[in-house]
Amino acid sequence: MGNCFGDSSQCELEFFNQSGQMVQLCYMTPNTREPVFFENLQPNARHKVNTYHGHVWIARGNGGQELLQYVCKGNANVTIPSPYGQGPPPGGYPGAPPYGAPGYGGPPPPGFGGPPPPGYGGAPPPRQSAGKGP
Repeated sequence: MGNCFGDSSQCELEFFNQSGQMVQLCYMTPNTREPVFFENLQPNARHKVNTYHGHVWIARGNGGQELLQYVCKGNANVTIPSPYGQGPPPGGYPGAPPYGAPGYGGPPPPGFGGPPPPGYGGAPPPRQSAGKGP
């Protein structure tokens, strides 16, 4: 894959497939203006790619629908999302890594940990017994 944009800035992209399906990873050059197949990426798989600033990367799901179009602007981690309307985003809180990913199960971000505020959730207060004592 040569540098078709006149820019010699080489970049490394790491794609992470969170779509729940196998995707076709393709790139596009100004010479062809047509996507060129690069490789299939399994669900929850990661793949590093050496490319150049300005290259366009496309991820296609089942049936050829486009899940992502990404223009390389420098080294980056690129997440391929699930198709619109197919389930909630992964993770238990905003910014959480998906199940099984590095960092999963780590500490939550500020504001998401610790005990609940008084009167919100938790165990009910102890009951007063109405019976006679010993």
